[in-house]
Amino acid sequence: MHLRSSYNKLVQRVDAHLRARRQQGKWEKYLPESIFDPHLWLWERESVACGIAWGGAIALTPIPMQTIAALLICITRRANVPMGVCTCWITIPGYQVIVWPLQWMLGASLLSRLTDLSSGATWELMQRASSAAGQGFDAMFACLCEVDMMIFALEFLMGCLISSACVWLLFYGLVKMLPKRVFPAADES
Repeated sequence: MHLRSSYNKLVQRVDAHLRARRQQGKWEKYLPESIFDPHLWLWERESVACGIAWGGAIALTPIPMQTIAALLICITRRANVPMGVCTCWITIPGYQVIVWPLQWMLGASLLSRLTDLSSGATWELMQRASSAAGQGFDAMFACLCEVDMMIFALEFLMGCLISSACVWLLFYGLVKMLPKRVFPAADES
C-alpha cells in the first residue's frame, strides 16, 4: 500500500514537472496531450492489467525495438506505460531459440488442421539444414528448397499471433484476479 501511494505521488510530481516544462520548453511543446493521460501512468487496475498484457504480448513477437512498440501500444490503448515497457523486457537473451520453433510448430499444427496447407517443413528437415549450415550456405539452401517459404512464414506468423494473444489473455486475467487491496478502491469499477 505504501509503495503504491509513493508510486502515484512520484507520477504526479513527474506529470507536473513535464507540464511545466512543456509550456516553457522548445521540444516539450511537441509532445501530444495524450501522453499526459493519468491512465497511462497511475496504478489503476484496468490500465495496469492492459499494460502488463500488451507488454507480455509484444515480448513474444519477432519484431525489433519491442520497447518502442510496447510504448506506442500502451499510449494508444490507454494502458499503463511503465508496466507495459517493463513487461516487454521479461524475455531473456536467446529466448528465440526456444520460442520461435514452438511458435512455428503451433502455427503449422493449426494451419494443417484448419486447411490443407503445409510448408513441408519438419523437424528432421530443420535438423538437416542446421547441420548443413556448417558446410556452407549452398548445402543449407539445398535442404531448404523442399520448403514452401511463403507457407512456412504463414505458419510462423500464425503461431506468433496465437501465442501472443494467449499471453495477453493470461497476463490480463492474472492482474484482474489480484486482490482488491493491491489497487485503490477509487479505481475499482
